[in-house]
Amino acid sequence: MSGKYISLVAGLLFAVASAHAGDWSIGVESGGIHNRYVPDYTQTDGSPSSQFVNRASGTEFSATAAYRQDVCSRFSMLYQGRIGYSDARWNLVVPTEPSEFEYSTSWTWGLSLIPTVKMCRYAKVSLELGLVRGNMSEMKRSSVDSSYDVDEWVTGYVWGCGLSFPLTERTELTVRYRSIAYENIFFKSYLPDGTHWETITDQPTSESYSAGLTYWF
Repeated sequence: MSGKYISLVAGLLFAVASAHAGDWSIGVESGGIHNRYVPDYTQTDGSPSSQFVNRASGTEFSATAAYRQDVCSRFSMLYQGRIGYSDARWNLVVPTEPSEFEYSTSWTWGLSLIPTVKMCRYAKVSLELGLVRGNMSEMKRSSVDSSYDVDEWVTGYVWGCGLSFPLTERTELTVRYRSIAYENIFFKSYLPDGTHWETITDQPTSESYSAGLTYWF
């Protein structure tokens, strides 16, 4: 997986280094985020597997930095880095087991290519393609049933679209939609005596809608 990131970063640096003079920017974004987790449980005793859909919604805050290379008067390419924090949490308490669950993706960072077209004097439209790393935390806690506690960084693939509107010569308002499909996560649960009980596969995804301000140097 590190090879994909090395290739992407190298490509971005080469493009920036070989480009004509462009512009740099910093920005902030905020909006709603909806995370979806689909854990599939396979028990070691051969029982039929079971799958669940767990949804978490909240607010995401992001900071961005980008380099813009103008290709022509109406088309430009942005090379953007972004780091984000989300307060979205999925929680569940099952008194009959008893057990407690909590899933979240608190932190993300990523690199994206954003081709942008100037539609008119007052608006630009853009697409987004990139890679992201998300800090997945998936926990089940129980004193009598199986438990697990996973905290790892997982690679995801981003696509999105956006609109931007100039406010002044150096600032613009941006609204953006992003969708992320993460790679599958594999982990195990254990009984209180340490016996392996389940093998779990999760397929996390995320959707977000944001508005932000960008300042161009």
